[in-house]
Amino acid sequence: MGKMGKNLLIGFTLLCAIVFAVFVIELLVINSGSDRREEGGQQSAGSTPGGDTGPASGQQVIPGAVRPAEPGQSPDAESPDGTLSPPPGTRFELEMPDDMMLIMYVDEELFSFDEVDSEDILGVFTYLGSGKAALQVRFAYMPQGAGAFAESFLDEFLDDGKITVGGEESIRYSQLHGIYVSGVGDGEMYEAWIYSFSGADVEDVGLVFVIHYQDSLSEWHDLQKNVLYEILNTLDMVPVTNELATA
Repeated sequence: MGKMGKNLLIGFTLLCAIVFAVFVIELLVINSGSDRREEGGQQSAGSTPGGDTGPASGQQVIPGAVRPAEPGQSPDAESPDGTLSPPPGTRFELEMPDDMMLIMYVDEELFSFDEVDSEDILGVFTYLGSGKAALQVRFAYMPQGAGAFAESFLDEFLDDGKITVGGEESIRYSQLHGIYVSGVGDGEMYEAWIYSFSGADVEDVGLVFVIHYQDSLSEWHDLQKNVLYEILNTLDMVPVTNELATA
């Protein structure tokens, strides 16, 4: 082979080596980018530090569950014609001071209404299912205000139980607000909301909604709590004149 042929062969071999090296480098770059995209996809699908878009910690999402209205929003449902239909259940009306009327809706297949021979207790809705659970509606005399009254209210129900007093909040998803207090003892949970009337003539008088049901160790805990909450969601306070006008 002549000198020119050898030079051509060497040049062709170098060219092939350069092309092969470029091909290998491009292949490595492509594979590296694919790996980064795959890692990014796995990270976005799971929980990411500081960027979790799923449910908050401790919160459970129940498939098929109906989300309740926001606190303070009316529980009435809007019908196709744009009017509000009342919540399900039997409507109960209790006369209040200052020409007001308390309204609530109760499923009478789940609760019985019991009048109590007491000036303070307006009535008790007793759960008819398994276990012990009830809602009590009662007046309260609060010369030192609802906050001070809340601190000792549950003492008559829980002698040695643990009691926690919170701030003012919506009474579940109803239109009413009250100071919240809760306690647990002897296998039962207690929750109460102390509502204050706004009229000047009844500034020392309040209304208390207190519920009790089996504690979390009981198999009936969730069921009892949920059906009691359903009543509280429907609470509303309206002027008597409005009710007479719509009667």
